[in-house]
Order: sequence, then structure tokens, then C-alpha cells
Amino acid sequence: MGNTFSGISAEYLLQAEHDIVKHYAGMEPGEYTIEDLDISEELRQVEKEHGSKGKSIFNHESEDNFIHTINFFNNDPRELTKPRLLLIHGFMANGAQFAPMLKGLTDTYRVTTIDLLGLGSSGRPAFALTEVQDCIDFFTLSFEAWVLRTKFREEGPYTLGGHSFGAYISMNYAIRFPAQIEKIVMLSPAGVPQKPKEYDLATYFGLGPSIVNSVVTKFVTSIWGSQYSFISPLKYMGYKTGDFIIYHYYKSYYPTLNEADFQVQKEISI
Repeated sequence: MGNTFSGISAEYLLQAEHDIVKHYAGMEPGEYTIEDLDISEELRQVEKEHGSKGKSIFNHESEDNFIHTINFFNNDPRELTKPRLLLIHGFMANGAQFAPMLKGLTDTYRVTTIDLLGLGSSGRPAFALTEVQDCIDFFTLSFEAWVLRTKFREEGPYTLGGHSFGAYISMNYAIRFPAQIEKIVMLSPAGVPQKPKEYDLATYFGLGPSIVNSVVTKFVTSIWGSQYSFISPLKYMGYKTGDFIIYHYYKSYYPTLNEADFQVQKEISI
């Protein structure tokens, strides 16, 4: 499983997924499947057919070209008659965070979630892209490679749903690869195709034109441009520090969350 956090093993992440699925959907591991699917071969094919001519945005030699996949159903004939729903998570999230919705959704749909390449428990190949379209292609083409790898499209029509950044990627994917997508559901979609020319970070946050604000905004912009975010330091702080920070984040951000929900949400977020 893809994981860049110090002190947190793949086994820990897998157990956290099992815990959150059992808590919300009451499902045991035999009732659903979790796989890390290698998309290396399909990635080469997709980039050759749909990528930009003369350049590659993927590291095809990486061992991290795999997609973490959860199928919330089994081979029970009754399950196989249900319509299919494919869910794409948001930025800095993963497919397991759809768990609170699973009980209702699995009554009606065969639900599949994937972790986008480079996020969640999917592989973390080197990423040094800076152009917007290259970034969109990175996610949509690796998504298409997964579709080919699983023969997902060959099984017939499906509904594609995405949350936040996942909705943005889902929209871009559906525009480019619409075959068999019957419906698209966008939950709080968020994405900016190009930075507006008049964009200014200080103005966006309502800061005045002082020298201090100018220095701070330039520093923040340079850090983000170097592919660091506020989550980056957590990667190296280990489990205990991450647990402490996320505990207080959830307690302040979700004050009405009951203790049982709080614990499983915290574990899957670390």
C-alpha cells in the first residue's frame, strides 16, 4: 500500500480500513475485497494513445504505479444484479472515507472506491508536474489505466461519483472518456483549471498590502510551489504526534461527532 508517513505501516492502514467499514456498514472482510492493482502496463498504453506527444508525465519504471481498490460487494448473484457506483475521493483523502454513506448505498448499488494515484493508499510515484493540464492528465490517464486493468467499462453502464477534488477529476475524466458513464454525481466539486491573472493570495485572504503580508504570502506560495503543504511535516512526525494533532483537529472541527465515530474517523485520517 502507498504510505509516506513515518511509523505507520501498510498493515495499520489496512486494519483502519477494515475497522471503518465494519463500524459504518457492518461488513466483514469476506463481504468485500481490497486490492492494490498494478496499472503499469495499462499506463504505458494509455499515455501512448492519449498523452501529450513528445513527453511523458509518468515514471513508467516506478514500482508505485498501482491503484488501491475496494469493492464493497462479493460474488453473491443478488449483488451482481445491482447497478454499479464508482466513487472518487477528495484531496488528501481516500476511498474509505465514503464509509459513513456505505450502509445506504450498498443496499442499492455495487459500490467501488479507488484511491487516486499518488493519494490515499495507492502508489506514490515521483511527481514533479507544474502545468495544470499535465496534473489533470496525471489523474485522468491513471484513472483510465485502472479502468482498462479492471475491465470496468466492459461490464456495462455505471454511475461515477466524486467529492471535492475527486468530483473535479471525475468531470475531467467523463469529458475525455465518457463511454458507459450513465450518470455523474459531483459532491461539493472543487478545482481551478488555471490561476487567474489577477489572482493575489493576500487579497484572497483579505490581508492588507503591508510588507509583512507580502513576505508571508510569497513564502507560502514558494512552499506550495515546491510541492509542500501543511500536511508535509506530519509525514515525518510519527504516529504519536500525528495522532495528537488529528485528535484535536477532529475535536474542534467536528464537536458533535460521537466517540465511536470519532475514533474510526481519526484512525483512517492518520
